[in-house]
Amino acid sequence: MMSSLRTASGYAVRELQNALFHAAETARTVDTRPYELQPRAQLCQELVPRIHSVMDEALDVLGCLLERYDTPPQAQAADTSGVFDTYFDEAVEPSVPPAEPQQRIADVSFMARWELDRKRSAIAVAQHTDDYWRLLSECCSARRRVVKATSGVEQVLSQVEGCPSVFESLYRSERRRAIETRAAYHSLLSGLKRLEDASERIERDVRLVGTGIACLVGRDVYLELRVKDRLELRRLQRKIFDWLLGPRDPQQGRRLIGDVKAFAELLMEVNHRPVLVEHDREVLQRLQAALRQPATDALAFFELLVSIRGRDTELDDLIDARAELRTELWDHVVERVLQELSEQGRA
Repeated sequence: MMSSLRTASGYAVRELQNALFHAAETARTVDTRPYELQPRAQLCQELVPRIHSVMDEALDVLGCLLERYDTPPQAQAADTSGVFDTYFDEAVEPSVPPAEPQQRIADVSFMARWELDRKRSAIAVAQHTDDYWRLLSECCSARRRVVKATSGVEQVLSQVEGCPSVFESLYRSERRRAIETRAAYHSLLSGLKRLEDASERIERDVRLVGTGIACLVGRDVYLELRVKDRLELRRLQRKIFDWLLGPRDPQQGRRLIGDVKAFAELLMEVNHRPVLVEHDREVLQRLQAALRQPATDALAFFELLVSIRGRDTELDDLIDARAELRTELWDHVVERVLQELSEQGRA
């Protein structure tokens, strides 16, 4: 594939950008959900080779970038993904302007290539164990790493070379993904809170819980869940199936609903993510300004407020009720939540 990128002066920048985008898009199309319920042999025969192919494509492009922009010293390698995240993010969005901008391309390309090689090795190690979920976890992690690595490298490439990013209009930002993820979790939890405690409706309620889980599994944001959370969700889903096929004891059914509710509340810890803290603070500060401007377009503003649903129960009630944008209704809640966000940001 990459041989087509050759020009008289080396590799064409736009073609390199397109190749990085194609590698990311190929990784994004890999749906790992079906393999959660398949035999291990199918995981090894189908998903693992596909993940290897995805990584090969990304590594091919990264190799071309290093050929064009030179290779940084081997000492820049890291031992863990945590170190990769720290240094890669800093290289993609440096806090201090680099002395040699073009060296950034080589730096991020080298770090990305090293991380994908490390992920390949991790998959190989997991294949020699009997831990099915560990292998699936490594495949999911490698898929996400390809997307992060290629999009980060392309961002630097476009900045340094002065070319528009091919990712910009086609990919959701981290903030948008985080907002959509929280919305999905909030939807599950809200549905659970609406259920009644009357035991005569327990069968209906358990079925509704099962439907809520199935809806979450079917959404794109499900792939953003950590594999251990996906494993727990599947375990709860199996318990719901077993309950519906069994004697349907009301007390057991209520305990099962309680277990799912507790899990959904844990998912709402997504609110601690810095990107959501920053987003919610910005929206609430805009809301404070809007409360003092009677001419604010309330309908348009509520479309923005929907993006912070799940942050606070009292705030959610006002948003869901489409409460009038009056200071006496909103101000005390907004002040309280902003104070909580400020304290959370310092923690």
